[in-house]
Amino acid sequence: MRPTTQARVFRVVCLLFALVFGAVTVFVMLPMSRLVADLAANGTQTVGTFHTGSGSCRLGNCRVEFQAGGERVVASLPVGTSAKRRLDGERVDIVYRADDPQRVVLAHQVSVRGTRYQAVFTGLLALTSLSGAVAWTVKLRRARAAEPRVT
Repeated sequence: MRPTTQARVFRVVCLLFALVFGAVTVFVMLPMSRLVADLAANGTQTVGTFHTGSGSCRLGNCRVEFQAGGERVVASLPVGTSAKRRLDGERVDIVYRADDPQRVVLAHQVSVRGTRYQAVFTGLLALTSLSGAVAWTVKLRRARAAEPRVT
């Protein structure tokens, strides 16, 4: 591979990383951070039954069943939920909104600082990847401008 081709590949990879980390920040981490902050301030804690779905809880495939206001509620856990070593049917502590029981998180995740740090970290990864792509673009343009032109 020629050096300019390697630099272009590196630039494309950096842009892809920036796009992925940016999307994760905007569509997963920031909404999760807002939900956790809302539930930390206005949530009601209870015990529910954990149910695994057909995939990872990080992708939003897990549910929890609990009693809210005398009714049985089955709510999906949000995308980004960390449920390591949780078994289907296990009793778990949860926090939910009394006026909207579908908004629920596992109680161990109600750490506003933790979710904000994760959002900032993924955002910084996106910015770092983007700055790498910009730096390589500038380097390529300067190298191309410094080359002697043959006429």
